[in-house]
Amino acid sequence: MLTRDQIETYLDNAISKKGSVPESLLKLRDYVLDNELDVLSRPVQLKMFCSVMQKFYGRELMFNRYELYKIFIYEFVKREGKKNSRRISSQSNDTIVGFSDIRTIFMQNIAWWLFTVKKENRFTAEEIPESFIPVEVRANNSLEGALKEPAG
Repeated sequence: MLTRDQIETYLDNAISKKGSVPESLLKLRDYVLDNELDVLSRPVQLKMFCSVMQKFYGRELMFNRYELYKIFIYEFVKREGKKNSRRISSQSNDTIVGFSDIRTIFMQNIAWWLFTVKKENRFTAEEIPESFIPVEVRANNSLEGALKEPAG
């Protein structure tokens, strides 16, 4: 767990890399330092926050662990969906990547399976239930290839 001083230093360093600093960003910084040390005291979550903090600019100061993960994961999925190497063959260029595209549904199924069935975060590709693999991926690949494709 990071201390308040460590969090403040990390935030200040992240903010200084952004160049000119809008007032709303400074307000957000002060708000999270006063109210969200529990979330930001974890190094991974602090890094996540700094990578998406611009998404919180100008919003009501509603910040919590759920919002952080929601925004971070959404931005991650969007970024991955833009990569040609990550595009699923049936996915057109105008597909909206979000929480209902086939890659994200696959990842949600894996996460829920890990949480409810596996109950640990270690697994091999062969352990993944075949039913989790999107039809669009199964149709064009061997089982081994299909298991590797959705996870990218």
